[in-house]
Amino acid sequence: LGIYGFLKYLDNAKYLYLFVIAFAISLYTYHSARLISPLLALSLVIIYWKQINILKNLKPFAIGVIICIPLIFQMLSKEGQSRFTGVSVFSDSGPLWQALEARREHPAGLYVRLVHNQYLSYGLRFVKNYLSHYSPRFLFITGDEIARSKVPGMGQTYLLLIPFYFFGLLSLLKLDSRGKKLIFIWFLIAPLAAAMTFQSPHALRSQNMVIPLSIITALGIVELFNQLPRVALAKWGSFCIFGFLSFFSVSQYLHQYYVHYPKELPYAWQYGFDQIADTVKTNYDKYDKFIITDRYDQPYILMAFFLQYPPQKLQSQMNMTPRDKFGFSTLNSFDKFVFKKINYEVDKKYPNTLIIASMDEPVDNTKVIFT
Repeated sequence: LGIYGFLKYLDNAKYLYLFVIAFAISLYTYHSARLISPLLALSLVIIYWKQINILKNLKPFAIGVIICIPLIFQMLSKEGQSRFTGVSVFSDSGPLWQALEARREHPAGLYVRLVHNQYLSYGLRFVKNYLSHYSPRFLFITGDEIARSKVPGMGQTYLLLIPFYFFGLLSLLKLDSRGKKLIFIWFLIAPLAAAMTFQSPHALRSQNMVIPLSIITALGIVELFNQLPRVALAKWGSFCIFGFLSFFSVSQYLHQYYVHYPKELPYAWQYGFDQIADTVKTNYDKYDKFIITDRYDQPYILMAFFLQYPPQKLQSQMNMTPRDKFGFSTLNSFDKFVFKKINYEVDKKYPNTLIIASMDEPVDNTKVIFT
């Protein structure tokens, strides 16, 4: 919406408000937008510099700053910085240990410190993360490693679009218009925020790529069809083949999504906790303790949600785990509920206790009362 507002502003100054306000509000939507939106806005100003006069239109920018003031205070706070600290590439000690291990394999010296140091090691990790978002394997074949962000047996987009994607990229690289320059820069900026985290490639944090990727692929389709012989049979034949393959690709996606996804990756969405909550409600007074597996992310919040547990009561009962190596802690118990890895031989000794385990945690199958 902000980019649309900017392009309309080139003909009508009133649209500058839409550009500034939309970009300012976008900063509140998701962490990655706080890097991507300012870079995109700056790119627009640079590309269209000769057509704009920002100094004559300072009022919209003043409004944009006012909108951002609460966010600025929040980002400067310890709590505001905790999310980035927890997921940033620097929270992964792997590159640091890599550099230290490489140093041990050399005699000490200035050259060794220059070649094997944490700055270069983390820099290379960032470059690797960044480039992984352009990998054909990620885009077209296997998709994200995080099961919530992909469909089984597919990449992040259709395999059919591979030739159009590369053809569109070749056309885009000519940079023979400001529109192409904008899309190209957007394409380069989009995965920057995701590359700064230790999980890469990451479909959700690089979701901004969807728009330039769609435009690039569409450009490739148009360019490729324009190269076909100007014979009606060739044009219509190619169009029909493309239409059939497109229909097949979309059908395959919908089949994978609605039929196979729920069966193959239910754990990705913590499937089953609503049924667990129903069982707990029915049997709440029968047991003194409920031990629930922590195999699936943070189960306490799902139990609290499905049980409609009062938030103020939950907050007064919370027992937190120590922070892990990424700076995160979670809740390990409240009320009658304990959340941990199931150790059946130990847990079965607790009196009057219901154990709720995952499929891959060994229990006595003769004692199972509900699945």
